[in-house]
Amino acid sequence: MRRRPDGRCLPLCPGTDARPVPNSLKSDAGELPWTNPKILIIDDDAGLQKILELQLNLSGFLTKHALTPEDGLAYLEDDGKIDLILLDVSMPVMDGFELLERLRKSSSAKDVPVIFLSSFDRQNLKIKGLEYGADDYITKPFDSGELSARIKAVLRRYGRDTGRRDGVPQHEGDVRAVGLAELLQLAAQTKKPWTIHVS
Repeated sequence: MRRRPDGRCLPLCPGTDARPVPNSLKSDAGELPWTNPKILIIDDDAGLQKILELQLNLSGFLTKHALTPEDGLAYLEDDGKIDLILLDVSMPVMDGFELLERLRKSSSAKDVPVIFLSSFDRQNLKIKGLEYGADDYITKPFDSGELSARIKAVLRRYGRDTGRRDGVPQHEGDVRAVGLAELLQLAAQTKKPWTIHVS
């Protein structure tokens, strides 16, 4: 049975050679010995950010968080090592469209792919987002499998690592973070046998 660095059993370990990711993985953890795509979530809804973190970590992504556009810009200026940005449209002070314009003019983020996540399902806003330079526009509520697939598609277009190893997507994390339907959907995507260790 595979174990975490802290000695506890891994709650979910797909495939027989999957690299364990500690359940306690936080975005501020030190650099890991492998590279998974890093996603910056800029959204003023802390609850949604936590849900996205759980879903994206399960799909093999690392996440960073910013509750305001200003925090997102500051993070990009300080670190800048982001593979993709998930951006909310409706935020106080500066909306997602204005932030996207600033990102596209910024030296640290002009080439970073951006996907809008919005509760606004109006066609004119989707078009506006794409015309401002977004790579995709996904409406809330969203399916976690579709979100993961769209992120991977955008990352492939940019030639960035999508968390695959030996051609097999890696899905690691805590099984409690997702429902049974999402778990089965992820297993179907790999087309390989899964091993689930329950602790």
